[in-house]
Amino acid sequence: MTLIELLIVLALMAGLAGMALTTVGDMGTRGRYDETTARLRLIREAVVGNGAEPGRFLRDMGRLPVVQSTDDGKVLSELWIPGSTSTYAYAIVSSEDLKDGSGSMNWPSADSSLDNYSLVPQTVDLHCGWNGPYFQVNDPADTRLYDAFGNNFLAAITATSDPDTASEWYTDPGETGEPGVGDTIYGVLTRGSDGDFTGTSWDEVNRPEFFEYPDTTSLEVKVMAQDLSLSNPVWESLIYAPAWAASEAKSANESIVDTTGTYVFRCITAGTTGTAEPVWDTAAVGNQTTDNGVSWVYLGETAKKRQYVNRLRVAFFIPTVNSTTSVVDWFLTPLESIAVQSPVVFNDPSITPGLRKVCAYAFLNGNNSSLRILSNTVETVDMHFGANHVTLYLR
Repeated sequence: MTLIELLIVLALMAGLAGMALTTVGDMGTRGRYDETTARLRLIREAVVGNGAEPGRFLRDMGRLPVVQSTDDGKVLSELWIPGSTSTYAYAIVSSEDLKDGSGSMNWPSADSSLDNYSLVPQTVDLHCGWNGPYFQVNDPADTRLYDAFGNNFLAAITATSDPDTASEWYTDPGETGEPGVGDTIYGVLTRGSDGDFTGTSWDEVNRPEFFEYPDTTSLEVKVMAQDLSLSNPVWESLIYAPAWAASEAKSANESIVDTTGTYVFRCITAGTTGTAEPVWDTAAVGNQTTDNGVSWVYLGETAKKRQYVNRLRVAFFIPTVNSTTSVVDWFLTPLESIAVQSPVVFNDPSITPGLRKVCAYAFLNGNNSSLRILSNTVETVDMHFGANHVTLYLR
């Protein structure tokens, strides 16, 4: 082999070696990129889930995580380190900690304006609180979480954070003007291989992962009671039936009870009731009574036609956990007639997926006194994203 041929071979070998090194480098970058993407996905699933099932953090805490530490690598540490107070830990929260949805009124209340308020269960136990770690780590006390390029994960501290706007992200710990402990985290971001907000190559592009879930997680509650007047009792939706009153306009198919609350009637001829309560024909179901311009048909006794009520309350219980306290917020429907016949819907923005509780009671008033009361035990509802439905059976 001549000297020239030897030089040509060496040049070719050097070129091949360079190509190999470039390929190995790209493979290493790709591996770190893929690992970073996997970590982002796992973080999101730990918080809000995979889209079908809610994340454990959201289920337990009833909220998104917050910045718990400004130390390097610990912006997401609430996923693996609990808060310092005992009330923060996962536990059963019971009646003495119950408050209403505004957090201002203890449960139960002595407010006399709320009819039969004491019928709402005096004790409602709900498991809630930190029950992690929610992100697998070897040593929670010493763990610092970075992307595979060695960068801090950045936290979105507004719900609409722009990945290109550094001021909307938690960047360097302790930097003046940056958000700090207690700020809600709406998502995480990796700045890619160059560790900057700039860059156009595939491994430099910012990769945000937002903790997004449906804006409204709602619960629709349908309430039913039994019609015991039938040989084979059936469950029926509640029907609003106020007590008879003088000089009231009535439409066809409206229902009432007499002032003693003993019998149920349905309007078959619209008109205005008389100035005095009529003598009701209750000799047999189907008999009719004339009441000034109104005609009523007798449906049966209220003791058996249990679906006829004129008051309904539904209570819904959710957890609220922060660094100092764990409470069960509650939402209680008003005593409106529309709530008797229509499903009751809870859609407050603070409602999140998870194991929640609900209960209901209904009663019949005649001459302003309670004559019959129906209630159900507290039911557990496994809430998911979006609309949820449950049926309660009053007994």
